[in-house]
Amino acid sequence: MHLSPRRREPPAPRRSWRGLHRRSRRLARHHPGPRTPPLCRRSQRVGRAHRRRLQRGRHRLRPDAASRTCRPRLAAPCPPCTRNPTRTAHLPERRIPREGAVSIRYADAGVHLEVAEQVTERIANRLGSALFGGFVPVPELKTYRSPVLVSSIDGIGTKVKLAAQLNALDGLGQDIVHHCLNDIAVHGARPLFFMDYLAFHSLEPDLVEHLVASIASACEAQGVRLAGGETAEMPSVYAPGHFDIAGAVVGVVESDEIVDGTAIREGDVILGLPASGLHTNGYSLVQRVFSAAEYATYDLVLGRSLGDELLEPHRCYLDPIREALAGANVHGLAHITGGGIEGNLSRIVPDGLVAELTLPPDLPPIYTLLHGRGVPWNEMREVFNMGIGLIAVCDPQTSLSGEWFELGTISKSTSERRVRFGDDR
Repeated sequence: MHLSPRRREPPAPRRSWRGLHRRSRRLARHHPGPRTPPLCRRSQRVGRAHRRRLQRGRHRLRPDAASRTCRPRLAAPCPPCTRNPTRTAHLPERRIPREGAVSIRYADAGVHLEVAEQVTERIANRLGSALFGGFVPVPELKTYRSPVLVSSIDGIGTKVKLAAQLNALDGLGQDIVHHCLNDIAVHGARPLFFMDYLAFHSLEPDLVEHLVASIASACEAQGVRLAGGETAEMPSVYAPGHFDIAGAVVGVVESDEIVDGTAIREGDVILGLPASGLHTNGYSLVQRVFSAAEYATYDLVLGRSLGDELLEPHRCYLDPIREALAGANVHGLAHITGGGIEGNLSRIVPDGLVAELTLPPDLPPIYTLLHGRGVPWNEMREVFNMGIGLIAVCDPQTSLSGEWFELGTISKSTSERRVRFGDDR
């Protein structure tokens, strides 16, 4: 029997990486699908193990193929190649729409330039065009030996939301102006000029004019110039019907007359002035405690409606401060705002001393009402002014007339706490 030799399949031809690359390019030219843009040479890397295998197989390596400890990977698209400056970044080409294909105006985003121009014109007609120049002459600075500028910027928080809800906006100008003026007056500074910032969901010319006029009136009453301001329309930031108010003030004081609390000593007496109400702090808590239906209700204890009590404007302490600094040895002043008595008075009490206070027993009835709704006394002392808007630390021989009343004294202490209450609340 004749046996034919076993038929062997011819070995498959070895294909180099270069051959595979050429074949892939030929397929890519005829393939109907999207092409993947080639990578820049400097973005290609090979691992060391793969590099050795290529070298054993006598394959050529590009000189710019760097070794790495990881396996080969594709890098992200890179900037234009340095070897070929004519090559652009390997990113898909952006298609620019034809002119007129899409038309989007600023008004489509909620910002109306025509209304803004109308607001500016109405404010200028009512208050004068000088509000938009930004130039404030201050020739009185020449009378100072060593003038120091003192500035402050602040807002009135969520009190604006309550005022808008009750449609009672007249007092907001006094709130922001008096708040800022008190902040620099406690350092002995005399205010020079004020600037405001108003932000709305959408501009309403009547509302903007009303608010700016209220601010201008408050500045005029205190002898401060309203130098200008900013009105912004931001529908993507504020909800419909919401707005915000902020203000900034700049004042001046002699360098050797600055009141900063460094002169406070053991034995100094602590005096206080009454507040006109909650002023501009704690209104987020207030609006959580009371419902909207209660604001219009007349309260026999308060002697007026709850809304009128809460919207009482912030008191201005410019005149009492000037009188105290002129006729008494005042070592420190504190404007009681956010943080309550302890948060503000502790800023001026030096190390090693403590202010020992006793609050008056007859607190304003609004605090008794808040306490009856579940707000603890300790919480109220950290949030509200507790009926005291201004505190002065004076020499023990000092006596201030008028509405000033004594709250306590300054004592030595080894504790880090700067304010301690002696009452049982």
